[in-house]
Amino acid sequence: MYNGGGFDNWDDPWNPDVFNITSYSLPNITERFSTSQIAIVYYWVLGLVPDIIFPSQFDLHIENEFVDIYEPDNQRHNDHEHSINFGESQHRGLHAERFGFKSNPSFGYCDEDWVRLVVAANSTYKIDISTNPVPGRPQVDTELFLYDAAGSSIFANNDDKVTGDIYSEISGYEAAPGTYWIKVVSKGNSSGE
Repeated sequence: MYNGGGFDNWDDPWNPDVFNITSYSLPNITERFSTSQIAIVYYWVLGLVPDIIFPSQFDLHIENEFVDIYEPDNQRHNDHEHSINFGESQHRGLHAERFGFKSNPSFGYCDEDWVRLVVAANSTYKIDISTNPVPGRPQVDTELFLYDAAGSSIFANNDDKVTGDIYSEISGYEAAPGTYWIKVVSKGNSSGE
């Protein structure tokens, strides 16, 4: 446990993760990376490093500079950090380009976000899932998909809430107990939050 005191840039009490591998904590307890650090590792592994070093010369963030803690998702995950709880909102960014190549449903999306939703045993819910604009930030045309636990069968999907709306909504889906996956992609080669 950290007991050094101090405040961060937002005047909150400083409470660093003493288990973080890059911390100044005891070496025998540093065992994990933060979600943002994992995102940077993905950038290196996927060969996207130039977007971090030279953002003005490449296309991934030309339309949208926002990089969220879930970047880059593009797959289902087995950890709790990619889950959503009932009533929870998550702030995410979607990018339509990578190195100048646009998203294409036939060849895959440049950025698709996967979120796990778990319905507890002995319960059934009618669930509503939606994407909405972030005030003052670039808007993105989204499409929503609801998958089974394996991420292979689509239970429901929606492109536009109503005609002409760029945001999506799956409304009133009756979800039995189990694990579900929500996938959000950008449509029409738009990037935003």
